[in-house]
Amino acid sequence: MWELLHRLTSLTGLCVRGEDPYVVSFPPEGDTDMEMLLPESLTDLSIWGFPNLKKLSSKGFQSLTSLEYLCLSCCPKLASIPEEGLPISLRLLYIIGCPKYPTSPA
Repeated sequence: MWELLHRLTSLTGLCVRGEDPYVVSFPPEGDTDMEMLLPESLTDLSIWGFPNLKKLSSKGFQSLTSLEYLCLSCCPKLASIPEEGLPISLRLLYIIGCPKYPTSPA
């Protein structure tokens, strides 16, 4: 299914739920096929339920020039999102149930 996502050029919303304990980065770094995984037409993206996800890869978000809403939920080990690499079109960022992510400056 993943290899077909980039063909869905009218897809605007996607919810990715993961229970794979081996996923520590989304999209997985070093996987060139995954870089083309998400269609550029996405405006809403939710990523939730990855128990060992530690970070978001900036490369995976560079092509999402229409992304306006990003929700990260129930990823207890998420500690970082890229300072650079998130699209400038992003209007709303929700981080819920990610206790390792710093929510305010120290």
